[in-house]
Amino acid sequence: MKNILVPVDGSECSTLAIEKAKEFAKLTNSKIILLNVYDIQTATSFFYESGMTMDLQEDLLKRSTEILAKAKALCADMGDMVETLALEGYPAAKIIDYVEKNDIDLVVMGSHGMSGFKRLFLGSVTHKVAVSINKPILII
Repeated sequence: MKNILVPVDGSECSTLAIEKAKEFAKLTNSKIILLNVYDIQTATSFFYESGMTMDLQEDLLKRSTEILAKAKALCADMGDMVETLALEGYPAAKIIDYVEKNDIDLVVMGSHGMSGFKRLFLGSVTHKVAVSINKPILII
């Protein structure tokens, strides 16, 4: 195993996923790729409907950068074995695309993320990724 992808969104579940990915990475001497996907389309329609205007791309990229910085800080003990990446688009599609186009051996992700309320079932992004990739996935 060489590369472990951990999609992160700042939620408690993604923090737990980072911790589990670190365990695997240390056992297998693997690199961790922390990925945050920010969705301008959804944010734009939300703010448009609410009558608010702002520089969404800049704000979302800033938030993504903050999420990734906090996630990377959790991996400080791993040094250069951790990369961060921010992508814009629909989260499930971007995660699936990244897995398909890169040398990813394992995906570790939270069962649900920042959806406004805690769900008792598998989150929609996690579910879509799990049923769409042909790589092992560990859902935390």
